[in-house]
Amino acid sequence: MLAAEPDLVFAAIGNTEDVVNRLRSLGMTVVSLNPGTSDDVLQDIELVGAATGQEEQAAACVKELRARIQAVTGKTENLTEKPSVAHVIWYDPIWVSGRGTFQDEVIGMAGGTNAFGSVEEWSIIGLEEFLTSDPEYILVSSGTGMGEGGYDIIYNYFMNEPRMQRLKAVRDGHVYVVDADIISRGGPRIVDALEEVAATLHPDLFGTSAQKTTPAARSPGFGVIPLACALLAVFLLRVKR
Repeated sequence: MLAAEPDLVFAAIGNTEDVVNRLRSLGMTVVSLNPGTSDDVLQDIELVGAATGQEEQAAACVKELRARIQAVTGKTENLTEKPSVAHVIWYDPIWVSGRGTFQDEVIGMAGGTNAFGSVEEWSIIGLEEFLTSDPEYILVSSGTGMGEGGYDIIYNYFMNEPRMQRLKAVRDGHVYVVDADIISRGGPRIVDALEEVAATLHPDLFGTSAQKTTPAARSPGFGVIPLACALLAVFLLRVKR
């Protein structure tokens, strides 16, 4: 870090307070980012913009993201029927996303009800409890770092495990892959996840649902985050002096 001579360091969740304090003691300017909700993400974008002198770009990015969020919630907030949804991040044992997580917020804004909203954050659920809950939709994480089974290991488990064939979501073909990089990261791509999940749960409102196989494609009809957002998501900025 010292050799890189950064003018500004962004510390994400996972960097301990000791590390942050050590960097500051060495004379580095460190800004810690730890968003817990989509609103926090937008505020962090504005903070990054202010810290880097890119206020206008940050404001434009936030404005677009807010508009995209509203385009979804404007159609889902008054729905009378909201299907039950489970988001699974691992299968042995079964880990699900409960309340207080990005995934729970995405499910709610997308017009669903978290089947495990009664549990706190990320929790282990017993097989029988999962079978009893019988969610109408199952969203499974995918991506790199998923162990020896590879990218779709959780999806393959649900589709091939005999006991899971009792589930309504499996019988109806409502098990969907969502890339962990968009639904489990505290950054602007959380809006991509919202759009994809909304299209999956309510294709009548948002068009074709998300694909079940990898790579987890974004739902048709939705835009991608502009270059300004991508630039603002960089965690280390070095300005040539």
